[in-house]
Amino acid sequence: MDNLKYIMLDFGGTPVPVIFPSILQHADIANGNKVLSAGFVQLHGDDSPDPGNSVLENSVEVCVFGESHSLKVKSLPEDAEIIRREINRWMR
Repeated sequence: MDNLKYIMLDFGGTPVPVIFPSILQHADIANGNKVLSAGFVQLHGDDSPDPGNSVLENSVEVCVFGESHSLKVKSLPEDAEIIRREINRWMR
C-alpha cells in the first residue's frame, strides 16, 4: 500500500491533521494555511512493528515520518498521537 501524506494545520492554535493521497502535493493541500508540520503517515490495523514515530491504541497504529519538500517542513513525533486521537474521535 502506498504511503499517505499529511499536513498539520494551525487553526486558532489547535493543530488539525489533514490526510490525503500521495499523488497530491503538500503545498496544494495547504492552500495558504499555516502549516505546523508535514510528511507521510502510515495507518495500520495491527500491532506489527514499524520504523518511525508511532502510537498504538485501539488496534490502530499511526506512524509519521519524512518531510514535505514543497512546504519545506518536517514531520514531528507528536503528530502521530494527534492523528491517532482524531481518528478515534472520527470513528465514534
